[in-house]
Amino acid sequence: MSLEAPGFIKDLIATNPEGTDPKSQGDDHLRLIKQCLQTQFPGFTEGKGIDLTETQLNSLGGLANRMGVVNVNTVLPYTCVIPMLSGTTGTLPAGATAGDVCLNIANSATQIAQVWFVRSTNTIYMRYYNGSAWGAWVCQSGIGMAQTYQTPSRIFNDTFVNDTGRSIYVSVTGTATGSASLIVLRINGLAVSQGISQNSLLPITVCGIVPPAGQYLVAITSGTAVTSWVELR
Repeated sequence: MSLEAPGFIKDLIATNPEGTDPKSQGDDHLRLIKQCLQTQFPGFTEGKGIDLTETQLNSLGGLANRMGVVNVNTVLPYTCVIPMLSGTTGTLPAGATAGDVCLNIANSATQIAQVWFVRSTNTIYMRYYNGSAWGAWVCQSGIGMAQTYQTPSRIFNDTFVNDTGRSIYVSVTGTATGSASLIVLRINGLAVSQGISQNSLLPITVCGIVPPAGQYLVAITSGTAVTSWVELR
């Protein structure tokens, strides 16, 4: 008796039925084949023909291996859309939380970039691999997205570093308390915005965008009062 147990196509034995099997088992073999096909392809429910060639189907195999949503590493706090390759260690982007989605972009067997979707802030970060090390994460979301205006505690003529991982907007308003006063906003050493206030009734505002890892300071002359200092971050 050479009737297999029902299962998948891989479980079928090519030499069955044997020549010595009784003819009465012929219908059993036919039912077995049908059951294996339906078990193997449970999603084929629309009754449509498959137009892809063998080559096209084979090409999809590599893509399917990369596009399945899988947890390939339970230690790091992310879900990977494309399985991780080598060189994936390092710092995580700002706001990374468990359940975030990381997309790996690979060229053949070499991973060249990662895109990280941070759910907690609705922002997107990207970093590149130069063949030996990963670069820093750079936010791809436009300024203002998932950012809020804040009033930080800052001091004139002191340098501050933008360590948020993305661009921020700075706006400082002041007036002269006596004689004319000058306010200058310097970003990475360059004076990008400045103004002169002649008296307390004539406020001036300096503003600019500080890139990721950029530095900025607000320089003033004596006799200047700050009425507003805000950052969009």
